[in-house]
Amino acid sequence: MPVRNRSAIARVGKGTHEQGSQMVNFGFSFIGACVPSWLRRLCQGTAGLDRKIAQLRMSLYLDTQSCICWTCACGFDKTSRRVKQSVVTLDMEGVLTPEIWIAVAEKTGIAELRRTTRDEPDYDKLMRMRLAILDKHGLKLSDIQSVIATLRPLPGAKEFLDELREVVQVIILSDTFEQFAAPLLRQFGWPTLLCHRLVVRDDKIIDYALRIPDQKRQAVAAFKRLNYNVIAVGDSFNDTAMLLEADVGFLFHAPEVVKRQFPQFTAVETYPELLALIKAKLD
Repeated sequence: MPVRNRSAIARVGKGTHEQGSQMVNFGFSFIGACVPSWLRRLCQGTAGLDRKIAQLRMSLYLDTQSCICWTCACGFDKTSRRVKQSVVTLDMEGVLTPEIWIAVAEKTGIAELRRTTRDEPDYDKLMRMRLAILDKHGLKLSDIQSVIATLRPLPGAKEFLDELREVVQVIILSDTFEQFAAPLLRQFGWPTLLCHRLVVRDDKIIDYALRIPDQKRQAVAAFKRLNYNVIAVGDSFNDTAMLLEADVGFLFHAPEVVKRQFPQFTAVETYPELLALIKAKLD
């Protein structure tokens, strides 16, 4: 709405914002402090200022529901503050689903494939070992996918995730691979997953490609830069970097060796316990 005259500006300057239960009083004399110096030089006298404001279509709402404060419009609002929201980052295997490689080991009878990030902190060493075993035994991507198709969420995991997603945004951070994850994500209602990708040629897994190194920790650090309060949950050695980076970290179903090395993280065994801890830390 164009500004008609100075009295209109003065009346708006004395307006109130009732919705926020907060009185905002500002007078016509404050306009000079709000208008940039280049605009004041451009405008000669109050009439010129009125005209320029009208041309710039600076809307002023005169009802009691809302009004635009000149200080906010000109970037001089010193009382506003950023609001920190929360996000929860969860590991997938061992926290929400069975360990994929253990399931493959049980199906194929290859005991070496039971070794996971719970046992080996060096992820590249672990994956190189797995790739060598697959090559030795002639196992293809489709063989592993057929095992994954039989897996179901851990008991209570879906209910836990559903309830958690009702109160906070949830991101799954996993060192699994896109080619493995889809059947499991479908059972959870397609939550957001950040993971890696296998290099496959003619159904043979020939390598793996990290999206970025140390992706769990880096994702948490990025969320913090976006002003999120990050609550992280994991169970293995490859989760501890994100737990250390997060504002709050919890261990869930973690083996004793991980608990002993990282006693600073509260460790729980049931989803109701975990849900209560997370809710208590939400901003």
